[in-house]
Amino acid sequence: MYKIFDEFSDLPITNQQRYDLRHPNYMKEWKLNHPNYDKKYDKTHREQRNANKRIYRLRHPKIEKAHNLAKYHIPLGKMCQFGNCDATKNLNRCHLDYDYPLLVITMCQYHHNLIDRLYREND
Repeated sequence: MYKIFDEFSDLPITNQQRYDLRHPNYMKEWKLNHPNYDKKYDKTHREQRNANKRIYRLRHPKIEKAHNLAKYHIPLGKMCQFGNCDATKNLNRCHLDYDYPLLVITMCQYHHNLIDRLYREND
């Protein structure tokens, strides 16, 4: 396993991150109790979502290019490479630097979101 995230171990943790660590299954339970929410939202807001995607792609061409290169040229790993996590489901490719689009790390959705939040807070 890679131990590349040691730089984040000393960072202060936010209240949202504390809540996420204490209640990791909150969204799963909420979605089970509201099974049609996403479908209804998608139907009523499809045009707005598509417009937002187009705007994002135009504003961030380097990120879009990195995502496409990684998607088509780098196979997804078998398990999360974050610390001691051994998740094998909901895996993503995580770019730590978009200047190197083929340098990606396989991470589970939870740790990918955690790293993205930490990077945004420290920028």
